[in-house]
Amino acid sequence: MNLQSPQLYSEETKRSYNKRLFSVVAPRYALATRLLSLGADGRWKRNLIRMIPQCSPVHVCDLACGTGDIKRLLHNRFPAAQIIGLDLSADMMRCAPDSGGISRSLVRGDMHQLPFPDSSIDLITGGYALRNAPDITTAIREIARVLAPGGVAAFLDFSKPVSALIARTHNVLLHSWGSLIGLALHADPNVYAYIARSLSLFPNRAVFTALLNSHGLNVVSTRNFYGGMLQATVCFKNAASQ
Repeated sequence: MNLQSPQLYSEETKRSYNKRLFSVVAPRYALATRLLSLGADGRWKRNLIRMIPQCSPVHVCDLACGTGDIKRLLHNRFPAAQIIGLDLSADMMRCAPDSGGISRSLVRGDMHQLPFPDSSIDLITGGYALRNAPDITTAIREIARVLAPGGVAAFLDFSKPVSALIARTHNVLLHSWGSLIGLALHADPNVYAYIARSLSLFPNRAVFTALLNSHGLNVVSTRNFYGGMLQATVCFKNAASQ
């Protein structure tokens, strides 16, 4: 399947492309992630979970859960919590190992229409999730809707620097490295070059923080990885937000 650059400006086209893309990459997703991150992906995710402040969540959701890496880390830290993994791709979720009940608490769903009542989730996480949302504002609005006042949201994703020059440099590096991995694993350089293409449309760090804050998700801590190409972001939902 050839994954030539899609028209990512269209919400519906990006959603359709994501379904196709992750159907293709699912069988080799774990290997590709290790290669793309030079083996650091697991460490980044463990750091994200450690950044979550002390809390006792009852209901937890991991967005774009994929094969369940973050979900397993959440189970380790919050063993008493009910943890749901949500993903648009059934193929990705089928690759989740059936250990610790991981595969039995997965829901196929869209970040634009989360299947939860208002203010019902205590903790939301997402690894490489928001950048893949067809419309990031809609996704953040949904996260804010379902997150309980005082609840926590924690995200790990590729990050766009404020500096246009650094952002362009990162984009060239990501496009080149992603193309090489896509060619090696799938005989198609477009597969992981998509990361750079989608990041070019993603808001920079300052705009991203402002967008979260504007929806009552107050950013309390961030940490950069991979020379600033990735960022972990933790925020609280304003207790006054409904």
